[in-house]
Amino acid sequence: MVVQILTVMVPIFFIMHFPPTPDVPPVLQGKAAVMVLGCYNGLEADGEAAFQPMRTLGTPLLDTFARIPYSQIATISNEFHKRRETHEY
Repeated sequence: MVVQILTVMVPIFFIMHFPPTPDVPPVLQGKAAVMVLGCYNGLEADGEAAFQPMRTLGTPLLDTFARIPYSQIATISNEFHKRRETHEY
């Protein structure tokens, strides 16, 4: 399954430790979580199908996958990098 996923999309997995601060969504405050960033360039229905296995691995705390224009692909991790550079996490 992993090989099949990697041939149609680009997933990035990492573990984040969130501080118990008000700027963090309450469900994540003071917790560690596996975060998944991903990109699929193709038909929306095919992208939904490609990401479905990850959505069923467990109960997501947040599901922020969304359809965005290809021209905005570089913005997928902006919020993470902004917070990391200011040592907010």
